[in-house]
Amino acid sequence: MKDIRLEDLVPFKGHTGQAYKGERLQQLMDSIEKTGLISPIIVRPADNGKYEILCGHNRVKAVRTLEHNTIKADVRYKVSDDMALELFFDSNLNQQSFLDWNYS
Repeated sequence: MKDIRLEDLVPFKGHTGQAYKGERLQQLMDSIEKTGLISPIIVRPADNGKYEILCGHNRVKAVRTLEHNTIKADVRYKVSDDMALELFFDSNLNQQSFLDWNYS
């Protein structure tokens, strides 16, 4: 676990979910302001000292909107693209409904 600067995050190339907006984003922001970030995002190292967001795109969006500079992250090393995709889908299936997904 470590705090990562938001400017050092890049989105997951396999991201297919829709970003929260409106009331849903506001609820997440209110929760983070009230209780803090309960679940850290999951990232893997990327090029140039950056980290690729595997799980937590909406938490990142909420924290950015709240004008925070860092976010707590669980850094996973040696994660293959297949494993990254599995983490992404497992995480989102547990947090969102199928209506939140943008299938291509």
